[in-house]
Amino acid sequence: DGHRACKVCLSPEETLKQGTRCPVCGKKLTLGVAHRVYELADRGYGERPETARPFISLIPLQEVISEALNVGVSSKKVQQVYMKMVQELGPEFYILKDAPSEDIERVASTEIAEGIRRMREGRVNIRPGFDGEFGRIRLFEEPERYEIKGQIALF
Repeated sequence: DGHRACKVCLSPEETLKQGTRCPVCGKKLTLGVAHRVYELADRGYGERPETARPFISLIPLQEVISEALNVGVSSKKVQQVYMKMVQELGPEFYILKDAPSEDIERVASTEIAEGIRRMREGRVNIRPGFDGEFGRIRLFEEPERYEIKGQIALF
């Protein structure tokens, strides 16, 4: 739920507590899909029935590469690294789920290996979309990029 003009993004729970008006300007919030799911849900967020089948969450390899290199998904660099990884390491699912970090680091980079490691561990930051803005999945925050590379900021 949110209001793009004021850059306000609320969870369905927050919207129910504070109302459907933007806390900044007072205009009506745009209620999202998550709000409707929350209204229809028969259990709380994160609760799983005992009969639920196990699953794993994956991020497409090109998106992991893009996030690690801090460039667009459709950039030439992402496409080159993706093709090299698939040619040398094997299928995308194998790379995302099972390939040893050392092999990923050898073929691609430390940053990409760390991004895949974080995805496997579920250490992702999900920024929900709102009012026409797409959500984002982040594996790194800005300061971490330099720590992983072992670089020192020059400025």
